Amino acid sequence: MVPVGTNISIAFGVVFYGFSIYIRQDAAGAEFSTTVLSAAFGGSMLVAGVLAIPVGRYVDTHGVARLVGIGSVMAGLGLIGFGMAQQSWQVLAVWILIIGPAASAIFYEPIFTAINQWFPIDGRPLALAIVTVVGGSAGIIFIPIVQLVISSLGWRTGVMTLGLLPIVSGLLVASISLRGTATPDLGGLTARSHIRIRHLLADKRFVYFTAAMTLGFFGVQSIISHRLAVYEATGFNPAVTAGWAAAASAISLPGRWLAPMLAKRFRPTNVQMAALFLTGLGVALTISGTSTWEMIGHFVIFGLAFAAFLPLRAMVMSEWYDGPQYGKVMGAQWTVVSLIAATGPTIVGVLRDVTGSYRIPMIMVATVVAVSVWLTFLSGRAEQPTAQGTVSV
Repeated sequence: MVPVGTNISIAFGVVFYGFSIYIRQDAAGAEFSTTVLSAAFGGSMLVAGVLAIPVGRYVDTHGVARLVGIGSVMAGLGLIGFGMAQQSWQVLAVWILIIGPAASAIFYEPIFTAINQWFPIDGRPLALAIVTVVGGSAGIIFIPIVQLVISSLGWRTGVMTLGLLPIVSGLLVASISLRGTATPDLGGLTARSHIRIRHLLADKRFVYFTAAMTLGFFGVQSIISHRLAVYEATGFNPAVTAGWAAAASAISLPGRWLAPMLAKRFRPTNVQMAALFLTGLGVALTISGTSTWEMIGHFVIFGLAFAAFLPLRAMVMSEWYDGPQYGKVMGAQWTVVSLIAATGPTIVGVLRDVTGSYRIPMIMVATVVAVSVWLTFLSGRAEQPTAQGTVSV
């Protein structure tokens, strides 16, 4: 699981975390507007969400090896194209048409489905912990690296250089670490088997939890993509805030390890509620963002909590929907989550440009995360539907 987690770390490092540096005024933000860059990033996540169901269906039937290799190469080529872009439409094109599809293949989602295939239910918490801890090193390692590369080489050459990393890593992992992984046991299903969406919509657990994850991910994406710009706008040294962002990723590592373990002992939705509550508290500290204690408090509290979001989602969904169509169920949920949450960075960017500050956008994000806590509570208390069909299996 360590090589798989390493590939995820590189992908998150140069794409997801890297974007928070690319958007700044000393990088691509000097040539393109916050709105354009936010729309490019949000659009890439939107495309990744649209592809979640077919990707989940593919992993259910074919595994992840080829997907990881192709996706990693696309991610690298997309970053190289971003570094070469001269006009706004070119920025939007490379992020939405190249990096977006790549993200659907190289982030956590396909690997969560693979873990569900490779491990019995008692072994999944440890596997999730390993992958998310190693993947979580992205912020610690790559925020300072991206900052250094961009500062040293300039943002264009720097981005193109960073684009080589996922290409090399993805090809090595796909051809060596994932080579020969077992073909999923379909349990008599065929590639044409499909989720009956009406059954999922009749399941209150799915509806409430999907709404909660949508709002939670909306908040997480919005904050991660804009927080360095937030503190740059309030006068903090970019190098200092980049250092604290890296520290937040280090702080997240215990949470990444403990969250799946706690979910094994306690109700997973309760653990998710606690993680979302702390995430919202961390967001609230950015509303003013002018005091040093607020800046440090944000990175510490947000760092402790946000990393638990995705592995806990996998734990909850595995408990409810374990089976040969798990990837399709996860994909159906992730499509909804991504399509809506992908608008977060763009909405925050537009509100910032319209109002001239990040105060109103941060109030909005904190409120959205607070609502996600309540919806998670409702999902954990909803009744389990009858066996006739939450999902067609």
